[in-house]
Amino acid sequence: MDLFIPVRAEPSAQLEQAVRTAENLAGPAGVSVYIVCGADDDTTRGRLSHLLHRAEGVQLAEVPTCAPKARAMNEVVRRSSAAWIGFLDVDVAVSAAELMSALDEAEQGRLDYAEFVELSAGPGRVTRLLNMQSVLFQMANTYLGERLGGRYFASSGLLLRRSFVDRVGRWPEDGCEEGYRWSLTAAGHPQHGLTSRVPAYGRPAAGLRHALRQRRRWYQGQLHAAVDCLRPGYPSRGRLLGLLGGVSLLAQAGWTASFALGVTSRRARRVFALLGLLEAVRLVVAVPLGGAAPPGRGRDIAAFLAFELVEGLTVLSAVVPASPAGGWRPTQRG
Repeated sequence: MDLFIPVRAEPSAQLEQAVRTAENLAGPAGVSVYIVCGADDDTTRGRLSHLLHRAEGVQLAEVPTCAPKARAMNEVVRRSSAAWIGFLDVDVAVSAAELMSALDEAEQGRLDYAEFVELSAGPGRVTRLLNMQSVLFQMANTYLGERLGGRYFASSGLLLRRSFVDRVGRWPEDGCEEGYRWSLTAAGHPQHGLTSRVPAYGRPAAGLRHALRQRRRWYQGQLHAAVDCLRPGYPSRGRLLGLLGGVSLLAQAGWTASFALGVTSRRARRVFALLGLLEAVRLVVAVPLGGAAPPGRGRDIAAFLAFELVEGLTVLSAVVPASPAGGWRPTQRG
């Protein structure tokens, strides 16, 4: 397997952590680990050259650019001849034992992919909220994979069989997030995989404002996929996957709208209360099953529902730049 960790304009401390993670993963035989850096990022490339000089088993893969990330992913896939290709975000840590366990299980089961659920490390209520949300998304994603035969692939911790990548094709290099539209195309191909029982841990949550900015970018990518899937060329399952993703975001925005309309409308208050109750039940039942810390008796549940209310506004704010008139802007950071 060739394992790639794309980086762009990262702080020095983050680069050092990424190199340590890469060095730990470079131990098993048959696994080659690369830090991927753009030739247009002189500062990061210089820091990496210094760090990798002392690191064992880790190589620098220089590509023309890592902006957007999909461009770097397509380039390293083109160069690789390994049977498996892996991608890991710069801030995600997974042990060599966990990596090899997932890879061996996927290889023996003749699966197409193996992935890690990314959870935020560290204490704090924001971290708990984000982890609960990650688990809920992953469980819904797994359900889609089982029922629909298609799912969303995130590249934060993902191992892909090379033959599967060759069937699906290149990641789209325009747009906000590379994974959503690639997933719609992948839905047209048989796919069998696993989700590691051990989560991968990313950097501690930087705060609520940062989390909302990050999710706004994700929602722009998901809305882009929902609009783009209506164009010719997508498989029927991919089109359905894109539409379901768009509808789920509109439903989240609708819950926030029902809260605002509830000031004057009794019916809106009833809709808001019913949806809030269903979400609270889903939270209490599903989160412990997904591997995250269960919510507290009341405070965590109330905080999570409040967070989702604010997220509804984030969804609405993502609509304007996600529209064809607003244009699609690729992310500048990996």
